[in-house]
Amino acid sequence: MKIDTPVRAITIGGILTVLILLLQSAPAWLHGVGLLLSPLATLPIALAAILSIPLGAVVYIAAAFLLMIIIPQEAAIFLLGTGLLGLSLGVCHKKETLQRILIPATALFIGMVFLTKLALIPVFGAFTPQSLGIELLVFLPFSLVYTGVWVVIIRYAVPLMDRIRR
Repeated sequence: MKIDTPVRAITIGGILTVLILLLQSAPAWLHGVGLLLSPLATLPIALAAILSIPLGAVVYIAAAFLLMIIIPQEAAIFLLGTGLLGLSLGVCHKKETLQRILIPATALFIGMVFLTKLALIPVFGAFTPQSLGIELLVFLPFSLVYTGVWVVIIRYAVPLMDRIRR
């Protein structure tokens, strides 16, 4: 995937930002289904970072700013969870498979710990462990498996995006 002109970068960045905003804020508008749609905000930020790392950073900041205005709790979840994972997946897209999983998984793991301990947002809702030791034992394997699933999804999404653009 390649961006030829600044106009195309702005257009694609705007579309991806709006898509992130809709998906990440879905729990506020669609209570049951929205929780299933919210994690999908990882894909647009990853695609933006794959297209261009500066574009990914701008989309990440713009989406976080808009979410902060609309739903501050979802902005925190985006900044430290969904968005951070997507941005790191996009940045690591061309690295070796092990790095492509370990670096974003580490970012997600750290983000989840910050969400739970600093922002006081329970990552798994009522099922979030209260003990730090158990929390770390749960977050680490979850981060690795969840990131691995996203690496596979992105592996199929990037060629699809190339085909759509032609």
